[in-house]
Amino acid sequence: MPDVPLACMRCGTPYGLARHAYRLGARQLDLPFCPACWRRYVTARQIFAVAAAVAALAVAGGAVVTVMTRSYLPAAVGALVGLPTLAAAYFHLRASRPRRVPGGIDVPGIGHVEIGDSKE
Repeated sequence: MPDVPLACMRCGTPYGLARHAYRLGARQLDLPFCPACWRRYVTARQIFAVAAAVAALAVAGGAVVTVMTRSYLPAAVGALVGLPTLAAAYFHLRASRPRRVPGGIDVPGIGHVEIGDSKE
């Protein structure tokens, strides 16, 4: 792994860092995060998992009630409940991740950090 600056990959703080496994595309990287940012990221992943389950249940429930009542209103309500819930959870998860730029990550206070294989 190339040299990574000693700063949190999300907020840029140099204090209390720990390396955590972070998936960047198809790669698994050990990147430094402060405890608050890592906790925020893990919590956002859990919220997204719960929101995905809620969205699936809302859409499936709406479909079942639609078949039972022969009205499209329950399917529309299920979709109007499930999909915005999933979208809000996704945007929360996206906001808790490090900012990606082409070929690397943008570290606050440090700048662009190249994440790639060193071909020496």
